[in-house]
Amino acid sequence: MEFSSIMSLYTKDIDTLSLSLRVTFYNIFINSRDMKEQLLHFVWQHRRFDQYELLTQCGEKISIIHPGFNNHHDGPDFLNAKIRIGSTIWNGHVEIHVDGIDWYRHRHHYDPNYANVILHVVYRNGQLTNNIGGHEIPTLELGGLIPLTVIDKYEQLIVNSSVIACSNHLQDIDEFIIRAWKERLIAERFEEKVIDFEQLIDSTKGNWEAAFFQLLTRHFGVHSNMEGFQVLSESLDYRILLKHHEDLFQLEAILFGQAGMLDRNFNDIYPNELKKEYQYLSKKYKLKSIYGGNWKFKGLRPVSFPTIRIAQLAALIHRHAPLFATFQDSDSPETILRNIIPSDYWMSHYTFDTESRAINKVVGKTFANLIIINVYIPMLFSYGKAMSIPDLSLYAIELLATIRPEVNRKTKLWKSLGVSCDDAGDSQALIQAINHYCIERKCLDCPIGCHILKGEDHFPPPEKLEEPTYIYN
Repeated sequence: MEFSSIMSLYTKDIDTLSLSLRVTFYNIFINSRDMKEQLLHFVWQHRRFDQYELLTQCGEKISIIHPGFNNHHDGPDFLNAKIRIGSTIWNGHVEIHVDGIDWYRHRHHYDPNYANVILHVVYRNGQLTNNIGGHEIPTLELGGLIPLTVIDKYEQLIVNSSVIACSNHLQDIDEFIIRAWKERLIAERFEEKVIDFEQLIDSTKGNWEAAFFQLLTRHFGVHSNMEGFQVLSESLDYRILLKHHEDLFQLEAILFGQAGMLDRNFNDIYPNELKKEYQYLSKKYKLKSIYGGNWKFKGLRPVSFPTIRIAQLAALIHRHAPLFATFQDSDSPETILRNIIPSDYWMSHYTFDTESRAINKVVGKTFANLIIINVYIPMLFSYGKAMSIPDLSLYAIELLATIRPEVNRKTKLWKSLGVSCDDAGDSQALIQAINHYCIERKCLDCPIGCHILKGEDHFPPPEKLEEPTYIYN
């Protein structure tokens, strides 16, 4: 039950209650559940509490000049804060706990990393706090100072059963804020993809061709078979494929053989011939196939079967190897992808030994766009960054706006809530939001969640400082 619901049992108008009674109810509400330290971090960072007449546990006046910078590593929660305590301005760190006793439970009084803490901020049970040197650290207790609306809205976000916790608030958020949020998410997602590609460059000892092949092959598995394609790409040396790129039959033999799809007897002549060829090539290059029982077919459209994707990959290497050089120099990666045609056997098959209606298994526009978004654009951006060609990196980002948005359950969910999804940049942003914020309920790390919790409350500013004394702790 939310705080406002509890309060409504006692009064129809919370504002008619005295401050002391509101604080009493507020403390009962908070103490009935775990106050999240993450919420206290948000409250402190954004100053979402009444800063008028702040006092330490010893009665000294406090004025917050700067709350400090959130520390995501070991040590105090906020670094380099600037706080006036009494008539002195202190520069140092701030540690935050739900309960004052947590300072000692966490043994900070023995830890030299906390020797420069200038203020201990707690929700409840503020008490005497000492650092490793035995010096007393002032304590500020926030209980009763945090707006009730912040707690209410936080509860609404956390208990919302929808995948998107802020679904009931989105219609009230200005489009400018939504656009800025998307731009941040695009930057985050791009950074992740670039880091991923750079790690491949490192693992292949600076071989851009091999790194591009591994990234490309992984995404040929889309979602269901991405792990299988990644293992496949790591199971053989790309240089072997380059040696045989002029022979489509041998490419298929190597790829299907390495995928573990030739480890059985067949009725059709073609897969038996592939099997025989792979046995020869695997001995020549000392290849060892991966386990073939993990490939997923169920729930996929036949054109997305891993057999078809491997056949398309073989055709792509056959026609356009070396792949990195080809894609790097191309102004139309979609043309490259959509003009590849697998061998004749796949004209009438989706799997080995099962004949179907004859149809060319060309790469569709949707799949081509997925490869461009997840492979081609990150490669261009990374190359521009590595070679100090900023225009190339900028061009890579701008390409997102020219590609149609991805259509999947995640983007459909956002659209059902009134959030626009006009291009690939938008769809990438919305996918990033669900994957990294919504599912993990990281509302306090999300600009939209922060905007909702900031609300419209305003507090009197701290008193003006006159002739302060600065102490750097």
